[in-house]
Amino acid sequence: MMFRRTTHGLSNLALFYGVDLIFFTEGGDTAFSKQDVMSGSYSEHSDDINFWNKVLQKNNFKKTVQFRAIGSKTAGDEICDLIVMGQVQNICLARDSDLDYFFGRRINSPLVLYTRGYSWENDVYNRYLLRKLLRSTMPASVTFDEIEPIINECYRKFDRNVSRITYAEIMFRKEGKKFITTMAGERFLPNRGKVPHLKIDQVLKLIADNKHHLLRPVSSNVIYNELCCIRHTYGKLIESFFHALLNYINKEFLKLRSTVSKDYLKRLILNMYSEDISLEDTEYYLDIIRRLEAA
Repeated sequence: MMFRRTTHGLSNLALFYGVDLIFFTEGGDTAFSKQDVMSGSYSEHSDDINFWNKVLQKNNFKKTVQFRAIGSKTAGDEICDLIVMGQVQNICLARDSDLDYFFGRRINSPLVLYTRGYSWENDVYNRYLLRKLLRSTMPASVTFDEIEPIINECYRKFDRNVSRITYAEIMFRKEGKKFITTMAGERFLPNRGKVPHLKIDQVLKLIADNKHHLLRPVSSNVIYNELCCIRHTYGKLIESFFHALLNYINKEFLKLRSTVSKDYLKRLILNMYSEDISLEDTEYYLDIIRRLEAA
């Protein structure tokens, strides 16, 4: 027989494990249902846990926590409902912002924490840390003045085109469909070794192939200029672009023979992120961590 906790039992988990909070996150290799979560199932390790742990450490969070990745956004929605209705205590939920901002779905509770960008990748894989990473690994024979124009031009072209993807994603989400957010980010970038850019022809073809899912006329309350190409775009695409640009510069300018793996880059960039207090999102995370600590 599977043991299933009540909401009272869920509230007592923190006491049972000797911590102040049970900290649920999305992410992980397994998507658990609410019933699974109530039965005690969770993943101990995930990228989301690593990110939120860094955020807590960076902002000197004083309370003790046990992290639990539950994978499923649906289970997260149901845990969120329990928190908002006051049916559980000593529980918080950290989640991706996704596109919830554009649909009025963000929950205003200090116990429900959102990433500033679409997902944690949007916050961590930023051009400031790319520059910082490259400066720290450049040989004396190379100057950053040689690299800076390449970074600027790649990001300029990427920024110009990527908002089309986000706008299209919002259109499909309105109809209950997903557009690119079930796909690998590499699909929309050129093969390794080439200058990283968004293959907009692939995006337009994907739209053409799937436009029959959209009701006519296509309309949205979203103002196109409100979209931030870095904050609101699919996080896996942001990560893939950052990774491709780093490896391109390493090969062409720093003359490195081997590429940096995504897994290694993830660990490296998360550590850099946690140690830097000058990033654009610093005040955002400081505010939500203060709210959580006071809750």
